[in-house]
Amino acid sequence: MGSRLVQEYFETDESDPAVALQQCRVDHFQSLQLDLRATLCRLAESQENALEACRKAGDEYGLADHYATEAKHFRRLSMSKLPDSAEEQLEIFAAAVGRSSGEGCGNIFDFRGVTDDEQEFCFRLLTEPEIWELCGTDFPQVADIPTVVEVMWPDMHRAHGVCLRIFAADVPAGWCFIGATID
Repeated sequence: MGSRLVQEYFETDESDPAVALQQCRVDHFQSLQLDLRATLCRLAESQENALEACRKAGDEYGLADHYATEAKHFRRLSMSKLPDSAEEQLEIFAAAVGRSSGEGCGNIFDFRGVTDDEQEFCFRLLTEPEIWELCGTDFPQVADIPTVVEVMWPDMHRAHGVCLRIFAADVPAGWCFIGATID
């Protein structure tokens, strides 16, 4: 499929980028208004259908056990008590979709933290000199985001990203998270 761009601007007065990222992830998850139990049931059904098709084809590639294990896992998860908090539901959803697809969710859910160095599934906090070089200012605005994407995206490694504080004039207004999905 290929890596896709993840670009989220999240308005917040939160000064900690890791906390802002988690808030952004949860807000995005809540905006989807997903029924987690129904989603898990669909994942179980998908694996059960794959198992049936695999068996009908004579299990030519030896995948029947894999599909059976996955179907059982998702069915068991769909019947378990699910947490009430959106944050906990998001983690279950992201893990389930990642397990099912092998490629993650393909969005902000795949990124788990903010670091000062490059790490998989994390956004690296851009340094002040990098921000100055990209934006020509210590106070990047929303209008500067396309420039940052244009410069950073071509060389961005899969499952890696960058983030920077965004300002309205010289007042902190939010965070911008830019990354590349794993696939």
